[in-house]
Amino acid sequence: SEVHVLAHRFSALLDDRGKVLLERKHKAWVQPGGHGMCFQALVDDGLIPDLKSRGITHVFLAPTNNLGCKVLDPVFLGHCEDVKVTDRKTAGVKLVQKLSPEEDVGVLYNHQ
Repeated sequence: SEVHVLAHRFSALLDDRGKVLLERKHKAWVQPGGHGMCFQALVDDGLIPDLKSRGITHVFLAPTNNLGCKVLDPVFLGHCEDVKVTDRKTAGVKLVQKLSPEEDVGVLYNHQ
């Protein structure tokens, strides 16, 4: 199949000190893990060998709640190709700046 739906992964919420928040006694408070967990889902669902066997070298992710996303935007994909987003440690990302800290949009974190 050319389409695979990944089950959404969840992660525990942490407080400012890194401690797990509890929904109730002995039950962690969880939330959807976001786009980053899609890559772990590819591994967990055993899709990496399938992608490799079919010669697939790029994966395009788009959230269902981003109505402004242009799926497989040729200009963006061309830009990624021009700047050589081809190694395992590089990703092309389109984003907008938050208007305020309270705005309910995702956050990109660059861990180096």
